[in-house]
Amino acid sequence: MKRLKTVLALCAVASTAAFAQTSFTLTGNIPEEHNGKTVYLVLLDGREKIDSTVVTSGKVSLKANLDTDARPGALMIDGRRRANFIIENGAAVINEDGVVSGTPLNDISEATAKKVDDAYTRYKNEYRAVMTDTTLTDEAKKNLLEVKYEEVIGQLDTIILNVYQENKTNPVGYMFFSQLAEGMTIAEIDSLLDGAAQWIKDSKMVGNIKHIAQSLEITAEGKMFTDFAVKMSNGKTVRLSDYVGKGDYVVLDFFASWCGPCMREMPTIRAIYDKYEGKGLKVIGLAVWDDPADTRRCVEEKQLPWTIIDNAQEVPGDIYGVQGIPHLIIFAPDGTIHKRGLRGDELIAEIDRLMNK
Repeated sequence: MKRLKTVLALCAVASTAAFAQTSFTLTGNIPEEHNGKTVYLVLLDGREKIDSTVVTSGKVSLKANLDTDARPGALMIDGRRRANFIIENGAAVINEDGVVSGTPLNDISEATAKKVDDAYTRYKNEYRAVMTDTTLTDEAKKNLLEVKYEEVIGQLDTIILNVYQENKTNPVGYMFFSQLAEGMTIAEIDSLLDGAAQWIKDSKMVGNIKHIAQSLEITAEGKMFTDFAVKMSNGKTVRLSDYVGKGDYVVLDFFASWCGPCMREMPTIRAIYDKYEGKGLKVIGLAVWDDPADTRRCVEEKQLPWTIIDNAQEVPGDIYGVQGIPHLIIFAPDGTIHKRGLRGDELIAEIDRLMNK
């Protein structure tokens, strides 16, 4: 479901033409909970601030004058994106849901968003129908839902690919590129960029996607582990090579104290630890993107008995192309990457298989 939600969030863009110069205004409503806060109009690639205003009575008024063609933009409040849209010639309006309309490109965006929303709604209705069908076994429901999920993903991919192919020389191509490029190799990304505007090819967004793809290729299953060093909050510097490649299987858990899914995965990791720690397997918790004090508090509250590396921050995730947590990697005794991305019952089953072969 994460992928569907992400697609919905990005469907605030589309395009038919671009202009040598751009004069743009944006007015409308912001939830009143933001009253008194400063809202920024920024270029989406690089977050360059163009204009700002203070939210008053749930209203905003912003403008942008660019010496360039139309470009992807965003609203930022409290350091977070409130809405994505295209900065283009004209006067656009934003509503409390973050929907921008009133200009040609943003109006086309709404048509695309509706197609995606309709596909998602159909899937939800089909999901409910399957789950309430008393004539189906649990196994039959599972299999049918997997088919329907793949169907809706295929529909969404088609919608996005068509929009991208029609707009790869303008801002909408930029906005939808990341959805298509997710999980692609460098070669596949370059193929997707064929014919795209040069500014899209040179964008920070594309650079980041290529960097992630390269990291994933280097740290793919079957490859030897890539080492990194972390200076923990106690001042001690540890390396991944202190644990990996020493003759044991190693389960490395990328987690953070603020991450709900990470906390829900802890019973799975605890079951593996209780069953196999010291019997040819080690469990390592790697706290990323987290305040060390919060990590220590989490370890104490959850009574996590395995080795914890705190204060890892961005470096390990950057090296291993980790885009979301929890993310678990199984290293073989010789240091090669055996599996990555398994969770829950699949993780337990794989560890059981390895430890009992």
